[in-house]
Amino acid sequence: MNCIFSRPVPYSLGNLANISQLLLGSNEFIGEFPSSLGNLTQLSDLDLSNNFFHGSLPMSFPYLLADIYFNNNSCIGPVPFQTFSNLTLLSTLDLSSNSLNGVIPSSLLSLASLQSLYLDDNQFIDHESINSISSQLEYLSLNRNKLKGSIPSSIFKLQSLTSLLLGSNSLSGRVDFGIFSEMGELKNLDLSHNALSLTTNVSMNIPSLPKFQYLDLSSCNITEFPDFLKAQNELLSLDLSHNKICSPIPKWFLSISC
Repeated sequence: MNCIFSRPVPYSLGNLANISQLLLGSNEFIGEFPSSLGNLTQLSDLDLSNNFFHGSLPMSFPYLLADIYFNNNSCIGPVPFQTFSNLTLLSTLDLSSNSLNGVIPSSLLSLASLQSLYLDDNQFIDHESINSISSQLEYLSLNRNKLKGSIPSSIFKLQSLTSLLLGSNSLSGRVDFGIFSEMGELKNLDLSHNALSLTTNVSMNIPSLPKFQYLDLSSCNITEFPDFLKAQNELLSLDLSHNKICSPIPKWFLSISC
């Protein structure tokens, strides 16, 4: 890693049949992803992040892969549906900061082993496949895409999720904040800069809501100061900017440690 190779990855890399880790991140590799990666049948960790790869994603990967980092490249086009269908051990996938578009494949989201998925800073427009999302997911980042419509109800049933980042999309509809009471592990939530209308006065659900650490509700059409914040004593960062709050800041808010 960090050796600054300004050239394509040689096809002969596929001859390293017994290699289990391939870490080439933060260099200046150019060209398309080498198709010979499919020959590395023992590969479990693959890092090609922070390079200048372009073109489409590979059609297939070694089936033992557990961690894939392709973030910060120049990948384009849709994610092929069959690309991830056989990766039954995949735990972490980072495709953030590319130019991928179209549908988020259900074959990816339903992988039973998937725990961390980073798809932020792309151009995905369709989130209907999120209805088949893995219940083991802990980290989901879809910030800064082009997702439309309401937030899929299946997301609110992900009881293992610790981070949910949906900011800067075109999501719409009314969301009762009390629905997050089923997500007890959630620590990091970003719903900012969508077309959502967020109802935050949820007195009956306050005791069962998660204890947030990072909460971004900017530009969520909130009209009243959120009463659920009374019980949020673990906050490190809170953003309520660009809303429509006209009520005064309550005195109890001054005792919150954020």
